[in-house]
Amino acid sequence: MVWVGWVGGGMAVNLVNRGHVVYGYDVNKSVYAALNNVGVKTVDNVEQCGDTDYVVLALPTGRESAQVLSELSTNAVVIDTTTMSITELEQVLSIVRSKELKYITARLEGGPKQAESGSLVLFIGGDEQLYRQSEEFLKQLGTPIYIGTHEQATLLKLISTSIIIANTMILAELSPLMRELGLDVNTG
Repeated sequence: MVWVGWVGGGMAVNLVNRGHVVYGYDVNKSVYAALNNVGVKTVDNVEQCGDTDYVVLALPTGRESAQVLSELSTNAVVIDTTTMSITELEQVLSIVRSKELKYITARLEGGPKQAESGSLVLFIGGDEQLYRQSEEFLKQLGTPIYIGTHEQATLLKLISTSIIIANTMILAELSPLMRELGLDVNTG
């Protein structure tokens, strides 16, 4: 795991609970004590994550993903769960091609609770054969759905996020009306 924040940390805990040896790297070393307490072996740099079967990236943006990929030397399958723009994806894929990395796009639906329980939804993009070879591992993270290209998986994630934002805005606008009608706005 690289960048063991909220969702990445949940995925790391899930994989440890399933019996995997998980190495975690994060620029924020203050999270290391909590990670060590749940069985994640923390490392000092990205390179130490490369000698594994899978490297899971869960970074803030595509910019950080590109930076990590440019520093990473590995034969592992890289599963990038980072939400990024199409422009950032183009930069990432350029690095992937130049380094001949085995790379799977896995755009996530869900949050830390779903990550920890292994119930995320993963929109998968990239080489279908590589996906099929990695499917059992991906199923431990949640429900993988093969979409097609890296771009298609990324666009579906961005569309899904837009729908969630729109629904949240609509509910926020309706809250005063619901209160006025005597409806419980916390009912879900």
